[in-house]
Amino acid sequence: MYEVKATVMDADIFGNFPQAEENLGEDYDEYILEVSEEFELNPYLLCAVMEAESSFLPDAKAYDGSFHYGLMQLSEKYFWGRMEELGAKDMFDAKINIYVGAEYLASLLDKYDGVTYKALMEYNQGTKSAKADFRKGKISSYAKEIIDRANKCTGT
Repeated sequence: MYEVKATVMDADIFGNFPQAEENLGEDYDEYILEVSEEFELNPYLLCAVMEAESSFLPDAKAYDGSFHYGLMQLSEKYFWGRMEELGAKDMFDAKINIYVGAEYLASLLDKYDGVTYKALMEYNQGTKSAKADFRKGKISSYAKEIIDRANKCTGT
């Protein structure tokens, strides 16, 4: 089954994701590790999601009418609710976007008892579409690509 095989807390983020350093600046690797540790996420999984969602561009916007923003391509509805609670003002603030995205991904992993491909499918497709695919036994190419990318970074 498609799962991330290792947890790494001493990750070489920029060695595996050079585009991250180019687009974010060198101080973000430590922040990504801190957030990963706080939410008990594999940092390579978090970075693989960012890479797929935004190519590490903090000002990324979905142009398909879905209203998703920033590094983690968070939905406007989810993001604004959390921003208000965090006292944040800018949905394109890279650190806030990473934090809220990591929090959301961790909540989905909890919801699916750590089954990574299910969490990623809901992250990408939304609840209704992901559950329809689960019933059909499908695993999305998005989830497979993210997991493969994270596993490649861990050497598994």
